Amino acid sequence: MKSRGGRWLWLIFILFPGVLWTGDAAAFSVRMTYGFAPGEVYKVTEQYHDVGKTVTVMDMLGQPQKFETASDQVSSGIWTAKAVGRDDEGVRLAVEYGEHKGGQRWSANKIRSDDIFSRSSAEVVISPLEGLVGSTVKPAGDPAVELVYKSRFAWMPVLPQGFVTKGASFGHEYGMKSNRYSINTRDEYFLVEVKGNFVTFDVKTNQTMVVKLDKGTGSAGSLQGMDLVDIKLAYKGSGTAVFDIREGIFIEREGRMPYSSLDSGEGASSGVNVKTTMEGVLKYSWKMERE
Repeated sequence: MKSRGGRWLWLIFILFPGVLWTGDAAAFSVRMTYGFAPGEVYKVTEQYHDVGKTVTVMDMLGQPQKFETASDQVSSGIWTAKAVGRDDEGVRLAVEYGEHKGGQRWSANKIRSDDIFSRSSAEVVISPLEGLVGSTVKPAGDPAVELVYKSRFAWMPVLPQGFVTKGASFGHEYGMKSNRYSINTRDEYFLVEVKGNFVTFDVKTNQTMVVKLDKGTGSAGSLQGMDLVDIKLAYKGSGTAVFDIREGIFIEREGRMPYSSLDSGEGASSGVNVKTTMEGVLKYSWKMERE
């Protein structure tokens, strides 16, 4: 005859297949895999708030002139991903561009074109453990369009193969590149709580970004007639992420990342030497749910 405790243990396994009782009343072991149920549509709501300044110093016939430009940009987006199939690689998601407000989006010819993005789409492949393993973007060949869709999924970490408990940690590195940006990021995930279906992580981020500022683009810190200038920025931030074991998705991410120039971008405008630096704070929030 089975004990009542044994019956409750089997009930836990049936109701929560991703959760294993460790024998410690203060902790569960969990195993996480990316799910995305076939045929389901997932909606993402995201927002970014960047407050900073650009400092430009110009050498005018031996007399330095300093200009500071403050910036306060808010951008937001709502987009969907539909699970349209599954194969040996993982789940295939059909992704639409959705609605985007604020910020700046640039096409390969360096002209802002909302039309190009609004007509774009992608199909991405999400492995149960490895996250993003493949993508096909339309229209093809535009680095800025490709970066937009890769940025939506590249951050998803490679998940541990076995069960993990409170205090576990793992890292994730990824890079992205377009005609205007080159970004390399390392995130460190620290498991701080398991509650019901939800696993909460503290996330530490170190990121470097090379921003290309050039003439005629209207980007922050650029000057008309200015030759190409590269500015290397360092981001170091912290935040949280919540994974839903039953759904097999991250449902929340939020954080704060201060940034500053590692060195000054140097160029010339009509023969005048120019140095540019940037600093500020980027705040972000991201939520995913079934429609």
